[in-house]
Amino acid sequence: MELSRARSLLFVPGNDERKLAKALASPADAVVCDLEDAVAPGDKEEARETVARVLAGADAAGMAAGASATGRGPAKEDGSTAATGTAPHPGWGVVPPPTPPSVAAESAPDRDDFAPTCAPARLVRVNAPGTPWFEDDLALAAALPLDGVVLPKASPEAIAALDSLGAGGPPVVAIVETARGVREAFEIASSKRVLALLLGAVDLAADAGLEPRADALEILYARSKIALDSAAAGLRGPFDAVHLELTDLAGLEEQCRLARSLGFRGKACIHPAQIDTVNRVFAPDDAEVAWAREVVQAFERQEHGVLAVGGVMVDRPVVERARQILEAAERSERR
Repeated sequence: MELSRARSLLFVPGNDERKLAKALASPADAVVCDLEDAVAPGDKEEARETVARVLAGADAAGMAAGASATGRGPAKEDGSTAATGTAPHPGWGVVPPPTPPSVAAESAPDRDDFAPTCAPARLVRVNAPGTPWFEDDLALAAALPLDGVVLPKASPEAIAALDSLGAGGPPVVAIVETARGVREAFEIASSKRVLALLLGAVDLAADAGLEPRADALEILYARSKIALDSAAAGLRGPFDAVHLELTDLAGLEEQCRLARSLGFRGKACIHPAQIDTVNRVFAPDDAEVAWAREVVQAFERQEHGVLAVGGVMVDRPVVERARQILEAAERSERR
């Protein structure tokens, strides 16, 4: 999966080999091997070793199967790439069932709909610049065939600290999770190294004194600003913050739809059971595709001016939106 088109961004503890291997075989569009929040200070070195070992094993499995990834993956001499694992994903830990969302199951059987059609993009979340682990994390990222690096506590200075990756280094998903980061989101997004922004709502709430609400109104301004700053900088739509309640799939879907309406084009996940909902909501549904196809076909027949489709006025901006929906639907089908 190309990171620029990813919807679901699954974060996995970097020191848990079993979860990493399963995540790389999941339907997530991208997997983030987490060296930061998910790993205790005393386990950082072990996590780096585990990530390197798991990704190397995934590369070997992919090459043995003769598969190729759609993301950048491990580059070979001929410029092609190798895929990661191919097994279906059974999920891990306590898995919430689709219905009812308030009930969790202790385990879940393998599900055919967890089988990916192509390998997820692979990223590593490093520790923030200024921490004791940043330089070693960065050295690991430079040595691995990654599709991206996830940078916490993003700021223009933090982006500059990645210069050792070189001009051809992996693109960056910058987590905006401080009051200063929200204020400087456009400057962060304008860096040539940055591919997308990601809202870190939990850390932002702690930094800015925000109080969580069921309707998430406390982060409405941050969501809106990050989405608009991403668009102004020419980036893809940002990734929304994680949904912390693992069993609340209805609430997850509601927040996905709200974020999408604000310009977000994906969401961070912290459990495999969240992937299906995120991928579905951030892809056009059948009604949207049908509307978009009707609009584009009507416009192409007329080829100029304003027209009406279904009693609603359609002009060029509406046609452009319809074309974007059709492109997104095509990308979703390829995934």
